[in-house]
Amino acid sequence: MAPADQRDDQAAADPISHVKAGPVTMVFILAFVEAVCYLGLFETLTGYISGATILLATEFFHPDGEVIIKILVLVAFVPSTFLWVIVKEHLFAWRYFATILFAIEAGLLTLYMVVAINFSPLPGVNAPETMLIVVISVLALSLHNVHSLQVMPEKAQIAITGLFVSFSSSMTHLCALLRTGKSTATAAADFKKLLYPLLAFFAGAFLGAFGFTSLGFIALAGPIAILIAMAAHSLTSKPPVMQS
Repeated sequence: MAPADQRDDQAAADPISHVKAGPVTMVFILAFVEAVCYLGLFETLTGYISGATILLATEFFHPDGEVIIKILVLVAFVPSTFLWVIVKEHLFAWRYFATILFAIEAGLLTLYMVVAINFSPLPGVNAPETMLIVVISVLALSLHNVHSLQVMPEKAQIAITGLFVSFSSSMTHLCALLRTGKSTATAAADFKKLLYPLLAFFAGAFLGAFGFTSLGFIALAGPIAILIAMAAHSLTSKPPVMQS
């Protein structure tokens, strides 16, 4: 049997063996929180930085008074990311490192939720209360990104800054699947590998928007509960493998 046929048989026998619940769940959490941020923090994105950059660029040509808060996101995101990378470099070898990251993010999102509920309705886009909540959210989601992309071993499956790249890749594999019978099983497996994070992203965005519309900032209790569950589960998991 040719090597390509062997790969096809393996993919057909276990088409989603490489799709892990952890990274897909992280995508869901990011999208959920970002939907709450967009609706509750005056159309501000605090973790999906590619989108935040686009929103900032549009402010210079179609200003609506929200440019300061969008600049704050980028200014806060860079040092926040450096902070979490440094933490990762120094504490990565610790057995419960992943558990601590989940717990810290859950704590930051809880702080975000409590402060936002306390100050709701927010007085304005440039109010100090709003700025404070934005900084807390940036701290939480920059940690989320570092944890997803540099700590979790399945980082290639996480559609965060590369959401639309992953969508394009999914479509490419789907076209290959429909166009030809060659490497069909491999194309199907690759399509599913990228499809699940995308579905998680869309589901998180939809439920986050629905949750905020129905409950306000208390909807953040959902992703907080998921992070706490992931922290508990990580206590029994193997330590993460260092990612470059």
